[in-house]
Order: sequence, then structure tokens, then C-alpha cells
Amino acid sequence: MRYKRFQIKNFKGIKDTVIDLSNQGGAAVFPVVGLNESGKTTILEALYWFSPDAGSSKLSEETKQSAEDFVPRHLLASFTGPISVSGTLELEAADKTLISLRLAQDDIVLEEIPDTITLERSYIYENSNLVEYKSSITPKPRLKNKTSRKYREPNEEEQKKDMAILLGKNS
Repeated sequence: MRYKRFQIKNFKGIKDTVIDLSNQGGAAVFPVVGLNESGKTTILEALYWFSPDAGSSKLSEETKQSAEDFVPRHLLASFTGPISVSGTLELEAADKTLISLRLAQDDIVLEEIPDTITLERSYIYENSNLVEYKSSITPKPRLKNKTSRKYREPNEEEQKKDMAILLGKNS
């Protein structure tokens, strides 16, 4: 599993940017270089939304950032709209097998696991007040229980669980 692309919208000082990792020749490390106050830390904070490791979770607990901390700085008093970060993943055969095995533990079978998926997390604001949190997977997975005959779209709880599995945060 490898991230190929990130898109960040309305996150702190970032209005809309795309970070394309697909043409980096298999590199595992990506330096972020720029002038002071140019947004390097903001980019890392946005990408952190997709971090599955325990060390990052501990860091999150220590920094205690709230959803309001992500509102675009110049619109703090009156922001209405979404703040979103999406990450596009390329899945290999071994990844698909692991995902299938993990879902099978909950008696869930996916109709198909695509080669590329996009995970999106977003906070929706109205007048700088958080009104909703959303997460989504594209293309939408179709699943069934082992005893069911027909595939269907996942309910909200199943989608959250699927997102956690894809991010490596086993519940």
C-alpha cells in the first residue's frame, strides 16, 4: 500500500493544493523544503490525518488539537464550508489479501477491491462552527455478510470500520 496523491482543501492557510507522489520513482522518503512560515508544518499536519501508527496517536493526544484549529486563518470568524484532506492509495495484491482477511474476521466480504482507492476526511463548518465530520472511500465499496446473497453499500458504522482498516487502525 502506497500513497500516490494527497489533496488538501481549506486547511489552515492552505486553500487548495495537490501533492503528487506518483512520479517519485518508488521513493519512501519525501523531503518538505520551504521558507519559514511557508506551510511545511501545515502540510504535515494535514497528512497526519492518515497516520496509522501508535506514536502519531500519542502525539495527537499530547497536542490536543481541536477541529476549530484547522479553520483557514483568514476566515476564523466566518468560515462556512468543508475542510478536507484526501489521500489516494495504490493497493498491491498482498494489500488486498490482508484487507480481505481482516474484513473476514468480521464476516464481511467485499465484492471487489480496486487497485486504487481514495480516502477523504472532512470537517463541515457553518459560520466557523463545526457541524459535521465525514469520512469516505472512493470508489464506494460494496460488501455483504458471509450469509448474505447480495452485495450492498456499507452503512456508516461499516464504512468507519473499513476506513480504520485501510489506515491500519484496527478496531
